[in-house]
Amino acid sequence: MSLDLKQVPIPGWADEDGEQVTSAVVITGAVQGDDPLSSAVEKYRNSFIDAWEKTGRMEFENAPYITRELLKNYLIEDEGMNMETVKKALSTGEYRMIGALVKAKIIEPRGVGWAVIDSLTYSVMMLRAM
Repeated sequence: MSLDLKQVPIPGWADEDGEQVTSAVVITGAVQGDDPLSSAVEKYRNSFIDAWEKTGRMEFENAPYITRELLKNYLIEDEGMNMETVKKALSTGEYRMIGALVKAKIIEPRGVGWAVIDSLTYSVMMLRAM
């Protein structure tokens, strides 16, 4: 597993020049030599983690959890996807966001959404939540 840092703005903070103050969060990184599906899974995993953070860090049965509706809204509002692209991302196709994450055993369907079942992803999410 490879980890990277992602620069994020700290809302409401500016330096003495009025520039946005930023911090860093841990994200999973791509390992050299990854196949395209593996790289896509890392991208989807990071997107799922970002969505979880921005929608309230819900839990279901002690696991990070996000509802279909909250993920849909995140993809539209924060990632700028149109409704057709969101429908594809939320489908169970192997090369789509949800399908790829389920196939990789990172998430599983629970209730009206998905819960994280991968211990490494869980650890990254808990580190970022600190």
